[in-house]
Amino acid sequence: MIRTYQKGIQADSLDKNILNILAYCLAGLNRRSDALASIERYLQLAPAEPNPYDSKADIYLMLNETDSALVWWKKALKFRSDFQSSMKLGFQYLIRDDYFNAEKYFLQYASARGEEQKLYAEIMPALITMRQGKMNQAVRRILELMPIHASQKNSDFLLYDYANLIFLYDELGDYNSAEKFAR
Repeated sequence: MIRTYQKGIQADSLDKNILNILAYCLAGLNRRSDALASIERYLQLAPAEPNPYDSKADIYLMLNETDSALVWWKKALKFRSDFQSSMKLGFQYLIRDDYFNAEKYFLQYASARGEEQKLYAEIMPALITMRQGKMNQAVRRILELMPIHASQKNSDFLLYDYANLIFLYDELGDYNSAEKFAR
């Protein structure tokens, strides 16, 4: 697979997409220097776009260099504050138990979601509640939101609700409820 992308680069050394995909493949093979060289070339071709910065952050995350990933996701947001990097930052801060920054970046992500802005803003705090170990509170919040998601016929959010309820009920040891939502 790597050879295919390398041939693509030989055919068109300015193809940003091939450079980006190649960087991810190389990082997946733990070829750090090659992955970073590929993503750096992409960055040189598109220095004013958020995606190469976001991708560089993803590469660092794949290489278990999370502090570097945070830096590059933040750089991506300087070009477009509504870019998906805000969601990734939210999750990284959530994992670090930095709930203030997790909420900040989740709300930043939500604010750019157009019609779904309110839905994201309502569901994201449940993630923080779950991480804090307040499982019953998270269950109640998701159960409150499900009828709203159903009335809006938002299958993505309903799927998210069901998946989280299955996880939460399993964590709580309520296997009957977990099975009910799995069906």
